[in-house]
Amino acid sequence: MPRASDIVKQIETTAVVAIIRAASSGELVNVVSALRDGGLTCIEVTMTTPNALEVIHQARTSVGDAAFIGVARCWTRDRPRGHPGRAQFVVAPIVDLPTIEMCKRYSVPVLPGA
Repeated sequence: MPRASDIVKQIETTAVVAIIRAASSGELVNVVSALRDGGLTCIEVTMTTPNALEVIHQARTSVGDAAFIGVARCWTRDRPRGHPGRAQFVVAPIVDLPTIEMCKRYSVPVLPGA
């Protein structure tokens, strides 16, 4: 199991996070595998993807330690939609302290936007 610092180092080293947004989750695990086969090691699945958290779980199983699978911020202050435990990192569109606190609670790296 990679440490949070390993994930952050990989993101810093590659400086690229592929973002997958799709209307259907049917082929997303294959897309993640194709991205990894193409050399990308940091891949985010957006929460607009149907069954996003399940896709992340399946993708992590599929690629193993060959890539890190993240999620876009997966909750709102008023309505949690899951926690980042299935994802290896979280991308947020803004600096949002509740998001950062939630990630800290689960020891998941967070990449807040500004």
